[in-house]
Amino acid sequence: MESLQRSSEMVMKVPRAQRFPIQAVMRYRIRGQRSWREGVVENISASGLLFQGEQLVEPDTQIELNFILPGKSVGEKSARVVGRGMIVRSSVIPGVFGAAIMAATITHSRLVRP
Repeated sequence: MESLQRSSEMVMKVPRAQRFPIQAVMRYRIRGQRSWREGVVENISASGLLFQGEQLVEPDTQIELNFILPGKSVGEKSARVVGRGMIVRSSVIPGVFGAAIMAATITHSRLVRP
């Protein structure tokens, strides 16, 4: 019993990936569906992204997404991110009909020149 107590006390905290705030228009859809939905990326990290969308997608749902990463400075070329991921968290935005906030992992992605 004592060894179980010690192991639970030794739980290491994994640092949260650094988030980078961006405002980028995105398109997303449930994997396998034809119609795209519109959204706005709020922040991005090495592990995924947080975005607002026009329709709630339930957690554990695979999605396809694409958006343009803004350039660092005026006139700098940007890149389109095309990828797949999975919704890990989602909720309706109170008071905004049909709008939702969602967090998704990015499991596969590639950069494409727009």
